[in-house]
Amino acid sequence: MRSTPRSALPKLEYRKRGRGTGLWIASFFLGQFLCPLALLTLKSVTGQLTTAVGALGLASALVAAGLLPLLRRTSPQEALQA
Repeated sequence: MRSTPRSALPKLEYRKRGRGTGLWIASFFLGQFLCPLALLTLKSVTGQLTTAVGALGLASALVAAGLLPLLRRTSPQEALQA
């Protein structure tokens, strides 16, 4: 499963592709901003960067597994109607 705008945009109606691209880019850069902050916080709690990276990876995998059923239930058009 790829997570690029190129693989997601064909699933959207033409008039909603701008919003879909904006949401994808916003979430990507929000993750780029928050990841170092989360790692610094986890490093101060665990004491080691490798443990912090492992904890963040585990947390990300759990969140992705929890959101997978929601992704399968909604179509891209339903998600953008909000």
